[in-house]
Amino acid sequence: AAPKKREGAADDHCPPRSRISRARAPTVAVLLAAAAGVAHWKENRVYHKHLERLPEPVARVACLPTENGFYYSYFAGLVDADTLGQGLHALIWDTRTEYPDTLNALRRFNIYQEVILAVAYRALWGVGVTFMSAWEFFRGCLYLQVCAGQAVVALLAAEVSGNPFAGVACFLLSFLNRFQMSRFGLYSASDLREHWGIPLLWLQTLLLWHLVTSAGRPRRARLLWSGFVLTTCAFIISWQFSPFLLLLQATSLYFVCLVCGYDVLRPVVDRAVDAYLAALIVASVMHFLSPYLLTSPFLAQVIGLKIATTLRKRLERSLPASRAVWPLRRSADVVEGLIAVAVFGAVLRCMSPFATADTHIWDILCTKAAVVNAWLPESLRLSDSRLPTCTEPSFDARLYLVMGIFKEIEQGSLDVYRATTASPAAAITCALVVFRCLIGSARRWSARQAREASKAKPVTDSVHQARANEAGSRDGSAGLRRRKAGAVDPPPAAQEQAAPAGMPRRDGNGTDHAEEELEESALLLFVVQFLIFLVLGVFINRLRVAFAPPMMVLAASCLGPRLFAWGRSDRRWLALLYVAHA
Repeated sequence: AAPKKREGAADDHCPPRSRISRARAPTVAVLLAAAAGVAHWKENRVYHKHLERLPEPVARVACLPTENGFYYSYFAGLVDADTLGQGLHALIWDTRTEYPDTLNALRRFNIYQEVILAVAYRALWGVGVTFMSAWEFFRGCLYLQVCAGQAVVALLAAEVSGNPFAGVACFLLSFLNRFQMSRFGLYSASDLREHWGIPLLWLQTLLLWHLVTSAGRPRRARLLWSGFVLTTCAFIISWQFSPFLLLLQATSLYFVCLVCGYDVLRPVVDRAVDAYLAALIVASVMHFLSPYLLTSPFLAQVIGLKIATTLRKRLERSLPASRAVWPLRRSADVVEGLIAVAVFGAVLRCMSPFATADTHIWDILCTKAAVVNAWLPESLRLSDSRLPTCTEPSFDARLYLVMGIFKEIEQGSLDVYRATTASPAAAITCALVVFRCLIGSARRWSARQAREASKAKPVTDSVHQARANEAGSRDGSAGLRRRKAGAVDPPPAAQEQAAPAGMPRRDGNGTDHAEEELEESALLLFVVQFLIFLVLGVFINRLRVAFAPPMMVLAASCLGPRLFAWGRSDRRWLALLYVAHA
């Protein structure tokens, strides 16, 4: 009888040095990501080097025009206040911003980062740390936030590609496309809300990646979910556009689980909805129940998803777990999706009389209908009379559309993405991810068919054994030989262990199908989120900050081993692709 393959034996053919190097890969990825963050710090210092020749008051004025100076004024006011209590009182009962009216600045604006830094600076000053001015401290913290975001993006590239050195390629691509993916290099845009919020989004995305890929290993799940809630909450309170990006992220996660059929994501979706809801509650309390959050479409979506997933949990108890009822389960998916959309629409309808804080965003998006119509072929274009009435910009929309950053993406940005090979390489990665998902689905289907066949085989073997025993009673010696001949181990396909709940499923070849499915779903989630952000960034030029960094991640991952799960052991695949790319 052939010995059973022990768990983890699929890697026994690898040399010891290969196993050790794979164990060190996370450490190498983190070190290279940290190096990318340090290099980005040096890069930004070079961009802003001319400011060091100016006196500090002049440099501060040059760096803080328009809304940049408005946000910084809250930091300066809290630092210069006689006491911390007086400074906070002046923020909550602000009589300066909309004089003679009084407003709560913490409720109206996203200035918690200024408040936290002011409190930290006063604390350092109180313990005798006085080697830097308030402006230098503020600017240094902003540099640290932006550079940490670059480090997280490099770490994302290492995770998505499966190659720890992909972070280096990601940084090089980011460097070549720096002014097409961020405005931090422009010294006159030093304190925009996106500089504080976008790094938190990439950290939250990295945590979501680990939550998806490690769903079968709950040992560190509590720490990851805590970090996910905290970063989501911090992202919400740091940038006013964050609820819309989180709405698209939640849509991507639900789409991959429900429409693409990755049921293995169901526990992650359920807990992610709870995490989104918890982060929204905490952020709303910190913003003193701001109507901008209480009437946000993201809150309506989370409510819809929560109701739909809860009803699905109750329905799951009555649905058989067998794959033979696939049409029934897909029908349940359709019903669940329709319930989520219906509840989302109903909640939005109830909120509409009170949702006045973000109407300008809908007005800006609605004007893009004319842009889409102009991009269509002549035969498909609609006349101006058939376009929605909101395509004519309102007064609030005109205040934003007068600036180029709120118009559609410029052709020059697309040319830069193409010239640096960022967009072609990202497109190749997206195609490879889809191809891997198709190959993986086919492999799991064939393995499932083999399991069902192996389950049916013991029944047939028992019938043959009974006949052999009957014949053996008539001829003892012949029956003994038949029994000995029949006492063989089943084929490897029948040796797949029935893994207990929560453990990976392996076939006779040692392939972990659950781990592969989680990895594929994480890759597909990242690609879908990137594509949705890309559509939004094409129509609103400012939101290049949302899709350009993931584009660099995907471009750096186009030759990563994680995209070639069907041929990881054969490095000739990657060698040929390297030659073709060169």
